[in-house]
Amino acid sequence: VKATCCCTHPGELARVGGGAAARSATDAGLPVDVSRSATAAAWAGQCPVAVENAGVEVARVAGVGLTVCDVAVRAWHRTRVGLPALGVRALVDELVAEEGAAALAREETGAGGLRDRAVAATLAEGLLRAEALARVTVPDEAAMARWYSAHSDDFQRPARVRARWAILRTERAARAAIAALAAGETDFEAVLAQSIDPLRARDHGDLGELRREEVPSAVGGGVVEAAFALGSDGAVAERPVRVSVTTMVTVRRRQRARRVAGWAVVQRIGRREAEVLPLESVRRRVQHRMMRERYESAREAAGARWEERLRPQVEAAIDARALGTVRVTPRE
Repeated sequence: VKATCCCTHPGELARVGGGAAARSATDAGLPVDVSRSATAAAWAGQCPVAVENAGVEVARVAGVGLTVCDVAVRAWHRTRVGLPALGVRALVDELVAEEGAAALAREETGAGGLRDRAVAATLAEGLLRAEALARVTVPDEAAMARWYSAHSDDFQRPARVRARWAILRTERAARAAIAALAAGETDFEAVLAQSIDPLRARDHGDLGELRREEVPSAVGGGVVEAAFALGSDGAVAERPVRVSVTTMVTVRRRQRARRVAGWAVVQRIGRREAEVLPLESVRRRVQHRMMRERYESAREAAGARWEERLRPQVEAAIDARALGTVRVTPRE
């Protein structure tokens, strides 16, 4: 067959998502050139690709034939939605599995006249989900205790330190402030009056609780480490830390926000050590994760059972030579 495809796909292609730039579908194992200016996302109508040997049937599932065009359109579809590329055989296997699931869904529901692949596939997924949910049970207290014991590392709260800073313009000024604080000649509130970080100065320089695992970009790792190194509440770091902050500066008599460098005087306010959260405080999280794991296991088992039922019905005769001759070009 030496004809280009002129079919329509109103159901299947209406589901194609947009936004991601199309990639060359040659990566999928097909000699395909997918246009980057391809049709709009909510496209439906004439086939978006021109295909040689379009009508050649490469597989038949429960009486439904899958053609070279179906394989080419699936390759085009995957590039449009940004899915990983697949080889020819994998594309055919994916179509066969979907068509087989749809056939079983029609059989299960008695909807023998249902031929829209998208609707049938959605129905099949719904049946699988329902079968899986029917087998999921709520874990009892003993099961939750065992699961929590095996996953207690997931419920650790890391060490946190609460600190504040005052940012001075020069290192010399910051060192002088640290020396005056150490000698008891001034207090931190007086140093804050010189801070070039007006937003936090209004909050007494409070940085909130800091963790090594999640360093705020506006604070920086140097400040966090300096705060953790302090041995007691009220202690001030011996050396200032170079930082940059957004502050208001006057440019041509106008106030403008600018990123400026400065030196932070860091004081520790409090500290909480690492701890493992007790089961009582994370009971709902434990139950949710256990239910999710049980559902995923049941969903996998349901899929395996369906595959066992489908295998006698699905006989896919794949013509690799015909697929190797496929040439796809985008329609203008």
